[in-house]
Amino acid sequence: MEVMKKMKKSIAVLSALAMTLSISATAFAADNQARGIVIDGQKVADTSQIKNDQLLLPLRSIGEASGYKIGWSAPNHQITLTKDGKNITISLDDQTYTFNDHKSFLQDEIQMINERTYITSDLVRAILGFKVTSSQDNQLVELTTQKQNTITIRNVKDNAKSDQLTLDIQYPQIEGLADAKVQEEINKAFEQYVTAIKDQALKDQKDNASTEAGDAYKTEVAINYDIKYNQDNVLSVVFDHYAYTGGAHGNTVQSSYNFDLQTGQDLKLKDLYSEGKDFTSLINQAIKKQMDEQKQTENLLTPFESIAADQPFYIADNNQLVVYFQQYEYFPYAMGMPEYAATFDGIPAQAK
Repeated sequence: MEVMKKMKKSIAVLSALAMTLSISATAFAADNQARGIVIDGQKVADTSQIKNDQLLLPLRSIGEASGYKIGWSAPNHQITLTKDGKNITISLDDQTYTFNDHKSFLQDEIQMINERTYITSDLVRAILGFKVTSSQDNQLVELTTQKQNTITIRNVKDNAKSDQLTLDIQYPQIEGLADAKVQEEINKAFEQYVTAIKDQALKDQKDNASTEAGDAYKTEVAINYDIKYNQDNVLSVVFDHYAYTGGAHGNTVQSSYNFDLQTGQDLKLKDLYSEGKDFTSLINQAIKKQMDEQKQTENLLTPFESIAADQPFYIADNNQLVVYFQQYEYFPYAMGMPEYAATFDGIPAQAK
């Protein structure tokens, strides 16, 4: 658990200036007025709030309106939501949430207002599966149930602890895909990603042990993931890999996979645009515009010119993709790993 806490701290720093793709308070910030809430066209007898430029939604109200049974354990400071085989636990003490055995750390997604629990739209997407948008007249927050792919995502844990090595690993395995071969290929890709990191950790631990300072610290590795998109026969997964092998702090590296569930292809940027379209220029323009808007340009370690040929990204709602840069790639450690959104033409036809 300790290594996961360090991972949480690292990711919190790295996410400090990251751009959120969920509906933000920007659309509502002019007057900070509370807005009504609609779930799949039905009005909820409660309102949203804005705090620290974040759009916040009342957990109990939207949970109960969505058919969840809400529970509260005072001794454990835990909130539970249960519905149709879904089991969600939010732990306020250690700032984690568990969705069907997959534990993740919260990053300021929960706020207490007048002794009531509010959550951000990012957490609404992650645990309740809603798409969050504003109404056309900007007076309502609209939550829409998203049709998910008909697969089951099983969480796999791989933990180990010794005097010199700690592993705290979670990764997904999918079940229920019609094409068993494609399912096997996707699961194998996730397993190979984890295995490569574990092998490197074992090597680092062995190398450390052979040095004079080898007993001074241990090798620590944590891997976790976030399902960013699970629709339209596409599965987009982002991994966070935290490693500490000595020094002032550990490092976190992000990786992502965007699988076409019909073919098993890991989609590239070119696959999301019409043939012949100069998508590189479009994405570069979007990044530069957002850097200027967020006043990040003056903090660049090196000028941003263009995304890489193999630029990592993930797919989000509303025909948006998100590109991200690694720690120190363009910004100092304290600036985090900002994310930048760009629109794309659509999911490849063969994936629909």
